[in-house]
Amino acid sequence: MASLYIHIPFCKKACHYCNFHFSTVLKNKTEIISALCIELDLKKHFFNHDEVIQSIYFGGGTPSLLDPLEFDLLLNKIYSNYNISTDAEITVECNPDDIQLELLLHYKKNGVNRLSIGVQSFNDEDLIIMNRGHLAQQAEDAISLAANLGFEKLTIDLMYGLPNQDKNKWLKNLSIASSLPVNHISCYNLTVEEKTALKLLIKNQTIAATSETESAEQFEILMQWAKENGFEHYEISNFAKDAHYSKHNTSYWSGSKYLGIGPSAHSYDGAATRYYNLSNNAEYLKLINNNETFYDTEILEEHSRYNEYILTRLRTMWGINAIELLSSFGQTKHQLFLEQVQPFINAGYLMSKGSIYTLSDRGKLFADHITSELFLLP
Repeated sequence: MASLYIHIPFCKKACHYCNFHFSTVLKNKTEIISALCIELDLKKHFFNHDEVIQSIYFGGGTPSLLDPLEFDLLLNKIYSNYNISTDAEITVECNPDDIQLELLLHYKKNGVNRLSIGVQSFNDEDLIIMNRGHLAQQAEDAISLAANLGFEKLTIDLMYGLPNQDKNKWLKNLSIASSLPVNHISCYNLTVEEKTALKLLIKNQTIAATSETESAEQFEILMQWAKENGFEHYEISNFAKDAHYSKHNTSYWSGSKYLGIGPSAHSYDGAATRYYNLSNNAEYLKLINNNETFYDTEILEEHSRYNEYILTRLRTMWGINAIELLSSFGQTKHQLFLEQVQPFINAGYLMSKGSIYTLSDRGKLFADHITSELFLLP
């Protein structure tokens, strides 16, 4: 499944858990959009003529800061250069405070059929700590408005392991989520990055960090809540109701071909080559405007392709198919895999059904460790 990702690298302000600073980016917003259009032209032969794009994803940053004319400019450029499926999933990431009637009507008119709303928390105290631009009621109102306008694919982002967040606050978040018309939820454990405002607040003991034990407990609460509310845990951080899986996400985990446009965006040819756009906005703009190379290329060796297969497939409910692994990587690696997984099966971290190997709920708590143990060394 071919997919296209457009990275919109600007925000109103930096969240306290983010180490990117967007205070000056909006000043050259027009220049960035122009550069995105140039790259869309340059990469128009990335896909073969018979490859149909099934997913277009506007991510960021904050794509909902694009005004209607800017959004139309990018979308028209996409349709003029690429073969887009008539039933493509077109997603826009939105901040709740950007969601207004006129914007949603414009999206609807132009084929956007999925919204990913960055709620993060339904607790105002959490949102203030994270320096978000909205409060909880705005998020609830935005979701209801989108649903009332006929957006059937609605996803929200929530974060657990937040400072001062206990299990009761987390349960309240999930309770509110279950009362709203959303059919996809992405939940992420907060990682406190260096050189962020949040890191400084914790270091100065202004707020208390959540322990790994508390975060793990909140993840277990999340998994149980999902079962009770009809959400499939189809990937470590993603939950879908009534099979409303994200085409954008699943294309990554299935090893499909995808093209990323914009600063820091990645692309993959579906075989063995990855492309990494420069993450520095100014350098990206300078090079692309001077018709110079603005990305790095990596040819994946077999052990890297094997490790990526293990990493991406094990994250999902579809798991690792040992027969597929055998045909892709040969008998030696297949036999090694069967030997390596057995201790995890015995310990209850992995489950096997026929040729399919998946993480148990207990194993999902240790997914990164299990995956790294199955990796091949160079």
